[in-house]
Amino acid sequence: MGHNTSPDVGEWYAKNSNLLEGLREVVTTTISSLLKSEGIASLAVTGRVKTLDSIVEKIQRKSYAGVEELTDICGVRIISYIESDVDRIRQLIEKSFDIHADKSVDKSAKLKSHEFGYRSVHYICELGTNRLSLPELTQYSNVVFEVQVRTVLQHAWAEIEHDRSYKFSGELPPAIKRRLNLLAGTLELVDREFNNLASEVDEHAHKAKEAVQSNRLKNVDLTSAALTELLTSTPTIAFMPGFTSINETLPEFIFEEIRGFGINTLEEFSELLTDDFLKFYVASYSEWHDPVSLIRAAMLFKDMNKFLRVLKSEKPRGISLPLANLLDERYGADKVNAALESNNFRRSPNVAPKRIKRSYIRPKDVKPS
Repeated sequence: MGHNTSPDVGEWYAKNSNLLEGLREVVTTTISSLLKSEGIASLAVTGRVKTLDSIVEKIQRKSYAGVEELTDICGVRIISYIESDVDRIRQLIEKSFDIHADKSVDKSAKLKSHEFGYRSVHYICELGTNRLSLPELTQYSNVVFEVQVRTVLQHAWAEIEHDRSYKFSGELPPAIKRRLNLLAGTLELVDREFNNLASEVDEHAHKAKEAVQSNRLKNVDLTSAALTELLTSTPTIAFMPGFTSINETLPEFIFEEIRGFGINTLEEFSELLTDDFLKFYVASYSEWHDPVSLIRAAMLFKDMNKFLRVLKSEKPRGISLPLANLLDERYGADKVNAALESNNFRRSPNVAPKRIKRSYIRPKDVKPS
């Protein structure tokens, strides 16, 4: 693309807009793939190319000599959930692209100790030698683009503060400016608290994993992380055809059912996973379906009448055939039918647990029993 000092910005834009749109697509796709490969969650990765009117307006507002002074004509924005992920994304961007350090800026670092406001990281980048060596990308040599990284709350503040339709930009009366600063400071505190909470959740998951691996389950709280770790570490479960790992967050309702059954710790739940139960479960379910089905089956196997009373509803409910078969093996068909009828349940061939499609890959660090 090269440098352009021509006053005819319109001619320059007509010549280069398609090239910039192609760069936008390359960068957004590349960043999305990088985030996925590193397991970094994000709310959005979006890109845009400035319109001609926007380019002209910025040249005039900034008193630029020409379009060559603009570094953000092509821009990509990454919105993360928490601040610690911003740090991880920054490291990824710095490792993956050539950064113009002299033109990049951390807006939060420019705020004084008593100031609050716009916080976002702006990188001015090029694709870099490795990517530009690909024939289809050589056309983007020497073309810069901007990458912004911010949290959800930083993004919300930036959108409000910079949107002139809200009239929050420019010089404001001191009382209003003070309230805006207080609001910005509050959002910064909330951002940090979310980050702290996320760290505590990660720490809980780590401790739950250690507890399961060392078989120290007493007094371990029954949480999604702890229960998931227990299930994935049980060889008979982990080696069911179709199972790789449980990566879903277990729903709240299943914990209400577990506690309604009288189980409050991971140790108490582990006592449901007897050899007899697992034997019947594997025989009844030829393939892995989902953790909720297994958890309910474990409670039904332990005490069918007790758990059906937990689930009792005014409306008739169906029970899947694999689960009914498991209960038949455990209690006998007559007792199962009587228990189902008294609690307003019925066998239903049309009710089946939601199957989670997975290829059969043995989990690491789990040996078959």
